[in-house]
Amino acid sequence: MKFHIITYGCQMNVYDSRMVASLFEMDGLEETDNPEDADIIIVNTCSVREHAERRALGRISSLQKLRREKPELVLVVIGCMAERLGDKIPGADFFIGPRKYDRLPEIIKKIVKGKCQISNFQFPKECIPYPNPDGGVTAFLPVMRGCNNFCSYCIVPYVRGNAVSRNPDDILGELRYLRERGVKEITLLGQSVNEYNFGEISFPELLRIIDREALGIRIRFLTSHPAYMSDDLIDAIAECDSVCENIHLPIQSGSDRILKLMERRYTVDGYRHWIQRLRKRIKGIALTTDIMVGFPTETEENFEETLKIVREVRFDFAYMFMYSERKGTKAALFPDDVLLGVKKERLERLIELQNGITREKNEELLGREIEILIERKSRRDNLPIGKTRTGKEVIVKMQNAKTGEYVNVYVESISGWTGIGRTHKREK
Repeated sequence: MKFHIITYGCQMNVYDSRMVASLFEMDGLEETDNPEDADIIIVNTCSVREHAERRALGRISSLQKLRREKPELVLVVIGCMAERLGDKIPGADFFIGPRKYDRLPEIIKKIVKGKCQISNFQFPKECIPYPNPDGGVTAFLPVMRGCNNFCSYCIVPYVRGNAVSRNPDDILGELRYLRERGVKEITLLGQSVNEYNFGEISFPELLRIIDREALGIRIRFLTSHPAYMSDDLIDAIAECDSVCENIHLPIQSGSDRILKLMERRYTVDGYRHWIQRLRKRIKGIALTTDIMVGFPTETEENFEETLKIVREVRFDFAYMFMYSERKGTKAALFPDDVLLGVKKERLERLIELQNGITREKNEELLGREIEILIERKSRRDNLPIGKTRTGKEVIVKMQNAKTGEYVNVYVESISGWTGIGRTHKREK
């Protein structure tokens, strides 16, 4: 039997899809890139924003034609939307939330044989294997799951559950597993990753433990929450050779009033303090962020405060989006009183501002020699392309550079946001 996985959403969903693939492969099934060849199709869904749900529902709807042509095809919906909407999702054999994956092969076999139809169930977590990487040199590694923060706009704690930190020994075991399979860069995942705490081991201490095991592997992590920032974490980033000089620290809004309504538990001045500390302690650190516009009751003055902090901080990159009501969250009870046209106009202004800053930040690479890790070949001209430790992409004019190699690149030009340079190989 063959299976095909369609993934929407965040890095944790990408990881979960690889975990599900490993479960099926352990059970003797074969993965295929072509949904028409599959006996089982799994759609891994996201609920963070309405747009993500619409995309997934549209894809599920489009798969119904294939189901009519292949009545024996099993269609499974997993992930956050499956947890949130459940049997309200049309056209699936069953649905299952993100905490209930490890018995999927067993349940699907029963469905294929026509023995039962099952939706939600509980399972013993110790059965879950380490997911196989997808053949690339980068991989995700969750260090915790769930979230305790309950930001007023966010559905994640409701669909992924309370925060649970993973045993460091298990994290190190998966790190070794990935290293043995050629992975050269690992991103540690957590909904608020710097909230990690296992017994007496905090997230800064976990970074130090991982650094001793990394042995040439780059380490990144996301997403950090400003409320859990600390000088100890900043020191750990500075001290650990494997940890990249790159932190994703969502600000969401530049208005203290809006941040309070969002229940983010920090102020703009508090956020500014950690930005200053990071830049003082870690030379050349790249800062990325998330910003939301059009949150209920956001005024033009509140939005101007967001533009002000963006101009001040000068983020290297930002994920920018309009507020989208999620039923079941606290913010869903607020009046969504910012008109859609106003939201769109504010988002356009924010994107224009941040894109200009991002271009200027990337132009700072010009004339510099910088280390990159080759990740793949570029689509346009088939030249090697990789990322700097600060997360910026650079194309290398050296056909024989191989995926997984560290190289030093002299950046000669910038095309769009991408650096272009020449290099020589470097041992590491």
